[in-house]
This record gives sequence, C-alpha cells and structure tokens, in this order.
Amino acid sequence: MKITSKELKAKKACKDQIETFAVQWGDEVEVTEEVLQEAAELGLDLEWLILNFLSPAKCRDFHKIMTPALAVLNETRHPAQIDFHRGSIRTEEALKRSIESAKAVYNETLAAAEVVYNKNLSLIEETYNETMDPEMAIYFRAIASAAWQVISNMNEDPVDSV
Repeated sequence: MKITSKELKAKKACKDQIETFAVQWGDEVEVTEEVLQEAAELGLDLEWLILNFLSPAKCRDFHKIMTPALAVLNETRHPAQIDFHRGSIRTEEALKRSIESAKAVYNETLAAAEVVYNKNLSLIEETYNETMDPEMAIYFRAIASAAWQVISNMNEDPVDSV
C-alpha cells in the first residue's frame, strides 16, 4: 500500500501532518512496518490513517488487535490523569502564591520608590523656590511698574480707557 501527499490532502489531513509526511518521505511512501514505526515516532496520527485509508472491515480488525493495548493504557492513564490533575492544581496554587508574593514585593518597592521620589521632588521644589523667589519678586515688581506706567498714561489716551 502506498500513501501520497496528494491523498492526505484529499482526505483533509491536518496541515502539520502533511508537512511532516512530506519532510520525511517526500510525495509518497510504501507502507511498511518500519515506515509505520517511523510515523509513530514522528507523532503522525496513525489512528486517523487507519480510519481514512482502510476498509471498515480492516478498521474492525485493527480495533480488535488494539483492544488489549487500549485497556492497559486506560488502566495506567486513569491514575496518571488523577496525579496530573492533582499536580496541576498544586502547581496552579503555587503559581498564585508566587504571583501574590511578587505583587506584594512590587507594591512595597513601588511605595518605597514613591517616598523617595516625593522626597526628592520636595527638595528640588524647595531649591527651585529658594533660587527663584528673589528673581520672581524682582519680576513681579517689574510687572507692577510696567502696569503702573500703562495705567497712569491711560488718562492721556481716552481711546484705551476701560
């Protein structure tokens, strides 16, 4: 029996399965036990292959042969699934604790940084004010003087009166 990339596409195989097939065997391959073992190692879906390339009678034969292996898989899978589920719950709980701890550290660090920032900002503002207060006082006196000059001349120019 041969399988081709064209047949895989026609039977709507998954794109990644077709790509893996093409990389490994090109456009076609003669099916042998060795090829099937390679396909299994590559993660190709051999059950899909059976269902899509063999007759219903051959599919039944396949399932009869696989029934004992499936029973063993289910016996080992169930406890493993329970362990996986428990492990994933513990892992998720640990992740949540780690995130909460990281948030707490972040918030503490942010609060400390804000204190330092505000203290430095106050010092900068104080220094600025100390430097600028005398200059601003001179500037404000200049404004007052200029305003007086303009206002005192208003009586001379009635057009600009308020």
